[in-house]
Amino acid sequence: MRSDREEIPEGYTKEDADKAEIAEAGLLKKRSMQRGASALAAPTDCTFYWPVFNIQVCGQIRVKYDSLGGSNSFLSFPTAADVANPDNYGRRQTFVNGPIYWSPATGAHPVVNSFLYRWGQNNYEAGKLKYPTTDEILLPDGGRRQEFQQGAIYVAFQNAVGAAIFNGPLRDKYNSVGGLTPGSSFLGYPTQDQAGLPDGQGQMDRFQNGVIYSHPSYGAHWVNGRVLDIWARAGYETGEYGYPTSDTLPRNGETGSADQNFAHGAMYVAANNYFEGLITPAAELNPVHFNSNDTSIRPDFTISPDMTGYGNLVDADGSLTANNYAVAESTKAYFVTQGAPTPRKLLEHYYDDDGSSYGVSASFLDTCLRSASENYNDGTTQPTRQVGLDARDAAIQRAITEAGRTSTRIKLITSSPWTSPVAAADQDCTLALGRFSMSTTTAVITNQLGNYTALQSNHLQDIYDFAPGKADYPGLAQTAVNNGYQAFRLGIAKPFLVYGKDTEVQINSN
Repeated sequence: MRSDREEIPEGYTKEDADKAEIAEAGLLKKRSMQRGASALAAPTDCTFYWPVFNIQVCGQIRVKYDSLGGSNSFLSFPTAADVANPDNYGRRQTFVNGPIYWSPATGAHPVVNSFLYRWGQNNYEAGKLKYPTTDEILLPDGGRRQEFQQGAIYVAFQNAVGAAIFNGPLRDKYNSVGGLTPGSSFLGYPTQDQAGLPDGQGQMDRFQNGVIYSHPSYGAHWVNGRVLDIWARAGYETGEYGYPTSDTLPRNGETGSADQNFAHGAMYVAANNYFEGLITPAAELNPVHFNSNDTSIRPDFTISPDMTGYGNLVDADGSLTANNYAVAESTKAYFVTQGAPTPRKLLEHYYDDDGSSYGVSASFLDTCLRSASENYNDGTTQPTRQVGLDARDAAIQRAITEAGRTSTRIKLITSSPWTSPVAAADQDCTLALGRFSMSTTTAVITNQLGNYTALQSNHLQDIYDFAPGKADYPGLAQTAVNNGYQAFRLGIAKPFLVYGKDTEVQINSN
């Protein structure tokens, strides 16, 4: 017997193997006796796969199974006979590592692992995807895709559970930008199943680097980058802007910019991170109003700590570290005597040694920006008050012009690029920040008559660190700077981003 010559796979007995061999011989004898019969000429005959003696694999499912390598394939051995599916149209058979599904229209295809899980989440062949039409397709970047009658499932390395997308305008848009090979598409792989939207008309899908939204009246369009971030904060398609009506594209070939139209407005992001958002309501049911996040719009933080030299100072006996901590404690005590609580907190955060960002309060920034405007002018920095006034006046004029052109009430939001550097004279601010970068956000609501209300806020970013080689501080300040840089080199303190937003100011035309 074959069981005497070959190793029996784990989980099966010699008795099982011998029964399987006898069953195989019986099938071969039956075929030889009926050779030439038309029923046996078609691939509907069955086969046992040693050492499984009680389960046959038949028909087109057997043909596919054999083409994959049979019991030596990734599917391994059959675990149950084939059965009709609930639709009485197709059939399926399960194996150790997944099933093969067959239907007259699609043929036989295995669906396993992440694909089987995601297909099951969509109700298998009874769901929107219907039957598989291909096996798994290996993509150039190592990801995989499997096609179904009404869509596809994608599995990327980063997304082991897979994601489904359905045939229609949304998928057509995705395929138009490389969706069949997501590794070469700027959108990347889908990260969730395509979903219907609350209005019952729209569809959306999320990808690694953006989204696609589709609506019968507006078509299918991708949204990505900073435009997507701001649109998301505004409430996506249910917010003021509504559905996208164009893709996110550079404005007039301006490299690094982004321009996009929406059902009720438009957005523009310049290459230097200037932002302009225009909202024109579709009806009185959607009146123009300020939202809590209007003046929170700002450019992404563009600076990060320079970690060159971090931890490269050897302290064999620990004496340098002990002395460094002692000087730091003296510096914090000095801040207390000077009534400078924020520098003390920032120095403590510096020594926390985690490098995490630190947000300062609006009241602290109010003081810093006021002092930078009123008390400091070294001839190289523009006073922050003038920066804010210029941005406000430009936004208001732009809004009035647009309201006059459209003969309607509109809202305009602008966010300036980072202005750097700005310097503060107030002692607390100078000790904490020195020079910092600022961005101004202005939101204006106006009508064609020029009556307006505007809100304005300023944002700050700064890196809290101790630059090497500086020798222009007096007394204790120079000692603190040197000690701070030594702590960085010892690896006991890390620079970090300081950020914040000042108090919102309202301006009215009357």
